Amino acid sequence: MNSKLSPCILLFAILFASPYGVFSQTTGSLSGTVRDSSGAVLPLVEVAATHTDTGHIRRETTDDQGRYQIDRVPPGGYTLVAWYEGVVRQTRSVTVPEDGGTVDVDFILR
Repeated sequence: MNSKLSPCILLFAILFASPYGVFSQTTGSLSGTVRDSSGAVLPLVEVAATHTDTGHIRRETTDDQGRYQIDRVPPGGYTLVAWYEGVVRQTRSVTVPEDGGTVDVDFILR
């Protein structure tokens, strides 16, 4: 019985240890600051990123400094929407590059 398990354990060890394993994928981040028309930062603003090919949505809320960060975002095109109660939404189109990295997208809500 041990001889049957050994190849399976070895296969999983190789897949998880290899940077080219089936479970590794390059991802990026989307981040930025949301301000109002006077330049003041806006906390508690909802920011949503929708992958244009898959429709998968990731949401975050800005912190006390008006900053948001959406991590582990697969490469591709996204529609970013920022909205705040009583303020018009703002939409931006962005692309997370194939090699990952952080894409900075700031918003000014009027």
